[in-house]
Amino acid sequence: MFLSNALSTHFVDFGTLAIGIGTLVLAIVLGIANWRNAKLDRKVHIADKRQAWIWELGNSLDLYVSVVKIVEDKRSEVNAEVS
Repeated sequence: MFLSNALSTHFVDFGTLAIGIGTLVLAIVLGIANWRNAKLDRKVHIADKRQAWIWELGNSLDLYVSVVKIVEDKRSEVNAEVS
């Protein structure tokens, strides 16, 4: 009976150790997964900002070209009136 109690106590200690190691491994795996996910989210955020910047640049260039076209048209009208 003494041997039985000693073995059951011994197995409980290994069970507790196994749970502790499992918890540690799980924490490490979840930490790595969270870090990689945050890194990916940051890349997506940067890509979204770049896309917004490209759209804004396109809109600004459209406006600039429109203004230049209007100025050129007005200049042509004035030159035609003067001639």
